[in-house]
Amino acid sequence: MGTVVYVCVSMDHEPLGQLLSLISHEVRAPLGVMRGYLRLLEQQGTELADSHRHAVTAALKASERAAEVLGQVSALARLQCGEVAAAIKSVPIEPLLRAAVHAVSMPPEPIVTVHVGETPPVSISADEDLLRVAFAGLTSAVVRAQPVDCRVFLLTHEAAREGRAGITITIGTSELQSTTAEHTPLDLTRGGLGLDLPIAAFVIAAHHGYVFEQREQGRFAGVGAWVPLS
Repeated sequence: MGTVVYVCVSMDHEPLGQLLSLISHEVRAPLGVMRGYLRLLEQQGTELADSHRHAVTAALKASERAAEVLGQVSALARLQCGEVAAAIKSVPIEPLLRAAVHAVSMPPEPIVTVHVGETPPVSISADEDLLRVAFAGLTSAVVRAQPVDCRVFLLTHEAAREGRAGITITIGTSELQSTTAEHTPLDLTRGGLGLDLPIAAFVIAAHHGYVFEQREQGRFAGVGAWVPLS
């Protein structure tokens, strides 16, 4: 077991990381002021009309979400600048995926359940915490894309790439690996996820892997990733 520091994938990432860090710094102060005043209003309780109290509650909830996204901006800035120390060790893939599923925040509606399919007994060289966040983000993207109650599956199979042994993880609503799905670049601008997808893409790339989107007949069918084995 050792500790390494992830460096930027290219020099172009350093100024981007610095820009993200500046955005986080500049937005944090006014957001904090807004949340402070909203809490003062909330504390007035019965002095507020029902409509005003509901408005304050909704605004506080929105500000909390904004603070969460701001935290993601800071996290991505540190990744982009190569400031994140990663403890690399041999990590069994199945427990990692199950932990990622457990970390997904499920929406109240529709009702979606997530299942880890049969997984080869293999391990990857990884920072367990970082990859858990990455796979949780990818799973969340698929869960939140579902319009109706359904089941989502994490399916894995061993697959070599450029002569290197690895494993492919696909996340979608099918219980079986698709042989017809088209792999396309992952849409990192998918809404409603904060920066889950950019963070997942960066972390997996730092592990010498890549992410992709699955499409069936031109329609979104899920996401996936390939990572090398230990």
